[in-house]
Amino acid sequence: MDRIPAICTYKGEAYVIHVHRDIKLDGIVMDICSRWRLDAQKLQLKCMIPQSNSFMRIFSGDDMNRMIDMHSMLGSKLMNMEVSIQGVEESMSFSEQHLNLFKQRERETEGRECMAGEGILPPPGTLSTGVG
Repeated sequence: MDRIPAICTYKGEAYVIHVHRDIKLDGIVMDICSRWRLDAQKLQLKCMIPQSNSFMRIFSGDDMNRMIDMHSMLGSKLMNMEVSIQGVEESMSFSEQHLNLFKQRERETEGRECMAGEGILPPPGTLSTGVG
C-alpha cells in the first residue's frame, strides 16, 4: 500500500491528506495547522486503530509508520485521524463553569432593576425612599 487517505477531523470539519510510510510527522502537522490555523506546539493527533474503538496518540514518525503498517496488514483503505488542541478541553470546562455561575446569578437577580453605577437593586418594596 503506497498511500492511505487520512480523514482528519477537527470540531466537526474534515480534511483529507494522504499519508505514506516514512512520511515526516512535521509535514502532516504543518499541513493540518495551515488548514485550520492551529498552533503546531499544541496540536495533538490520534489515529483510530482499525477494527477497534481505540485511538493511538501519534507522537512521532515511528508512530505514524506503525499505524500505516497496521492499516496495511488489516486491509484498511482509510485512516481516521482526530485533531485536537492541548488544553482546549480544560478551558472549555472552565468556561462552562463560569457560564453556569452566570446563569445562576441571572436567576437570582431576575426581576430586579439596575441603575447606572448602582449595581443590582434589592427586590421592589424593600428599599426606603425617604419620602413619607
